[in-house]
Amino acid sequence: MSALRSTIAASVTMALLAAGPADAQSESSGGETTVTCEQVVTGTIKVANDLVCPDTDGLIVGSDNTVIDLNGHRISCVGSGFEGSCQGVAPTGGVSEVNQTRSEDNGVEINGRQNVHVFTSRPGGALHGFDNGVRIDRSKNVKVEFLTITGPSGTILANPRPASHGVLVIGAGCDGQVHLGTGESSGNDISGHNQGIAINGDCVDVVHNRLHDNDGGLTVRGGVPTGAVPSNGLLISNGSRNVARGNEIFQNGDEDASDDAGVRIRRQDSTDNLITNNVVNENLGDGILLTEAARDNFIVNNTMLFNGVPGSGTVFYDAAGRGAPGEPPDTEDSLLNEWNQNNRCLTQNEEVPPGTCGADEGA
Repeated sequence: MSALRSTIAASVTMALLAAGPADAQSESSGGETTVTCEQVVTGTIKVANDLVCPDTDGLIVGSDNTVIDLNGHRISCVGSGFEGSCQGVAPTGGVSEVNQTRSEDNGVEINGRQNVHVFTSRPGGALHGFDNGVRIDRSKNVKVEFLTITGPSGTILANPRPASHGVLVIGAGCDGQVHLGTGESSGNDISGHNQGIAINGDCVDVVHNRLHDNDGGLTVRGGVPTGAVPSNGLLISNGSRNVARGNEIFQNGDEDASDDAGVRIRRQDSTDNLITNNVVNENLGDGILLTEAARDNFIVNNTMLFNGVPGSGTVFYDAAGRGAPGEPPDTEDSLLNEWNQNNRCLTQNEEVPPGTCGADEGA
């Protein structure tokens, strides 16, 4: 349990990031900056304008100690992708020094940087229609908060959504945490992607976000659909010591893949993650799902109700393990996941410890 205690301590003692020095892009202290698509941003800027990007990146963080305040403005990506967005089509913009592959359009790209803060000081700050609203790759001490990150809605079964992420975190480490939301009312509202938040890394804090209406898609290779992509509000894949706390997670998934869920933790390298005090209701798949030999994770004090097919409890469950078995609290077996009986739920499958859910907990 020492890893759990250190994880909880890390989430409680989060240090605020230091704001970077003002850059020449800022007109003055407190001034506003007109931005353009694929602009490389350094220093501190307060965005002055809405922006529509034709199948290109939005803003690219070009140095450490960068602060981007969307200041109530909206950055959108339009193209020949899903429902007129940039989701699922190769970018047409030029190759930047930061992103050499150009395989995806990113609303804000943070690659190999540290001490970065992306937020909005006024209501309305939004990123819309990108493959990744925010992409955080091998970066340290990053905060993303107060944003609305959306993609287009559509008829998913008739027109499956391509793989896309509201926030994608890759290669994060415990030597410089990533914070997606920092406290009550500071989280992000994320919808309209294949994955709301996807984490492939360690020590990411996901706090007080609203993750909803992230739904299904297809894997496409060479222009040919090859299979369904599970859709989740929060996905942790090959990540350890991440904390998801106080989030509202609802209406994610579309019941077309067995791994659709509000929260999904997958693979055997996903250990010591703490999922606590979240409301995970009415997702079109499992509520909280552990799969593919994920082990030694802690599911504590969550509310997970009315997930999956209403009233069936046979295909999807409020609490589910699929190849990732669990045991009650205080079990010493590090290969098993701990489901605290203070979770509130109605349905569970056989890999979740008996008594985790109760038939009288839905009222």
